[in-house]
Amino acid sequence: MKLAITLFVIVVISLVGCSTIGQKKVQSEVALPIAKRHSCMACHSVDKRVVGPSFTDIAAKYRGQNAEARLFNKVKSGGAGVWGSMPAPPMRHIPDDDVRLLVQWITEM
Repeated sequence: MKLAITLFVIVVISLVGCSTIGQKKVQSEVALPIAKRHSCMACHSVDKRVVGPSFTDIAAKYRGQNAEARLFNKVKSGGAGVWGSMPAPPMRHIPDDDVRLLVQWITEM
């Protein structure tokens, strides 16, 4: 009986550990080259306002919110009025997986 309980505990702990493996924090070394490749850095920087807000300002504005889907849609369709009068152009050419990764990176800052 003790062996069965011990094995059960080991399996549960292993499954919990495995469920968090896919939730690694996106690293700057991965995300920043993607942002550069898709010309995001023409209007944004990591920590200073350029034409648009910095990525750290975006992270601060949406911290504590479940904003990934909202930001994904904002990148893909563009918009105006949230950060001033300069419209953000739609970035439909960026692959969805790259946009998701960039949004995750920004929201984890």
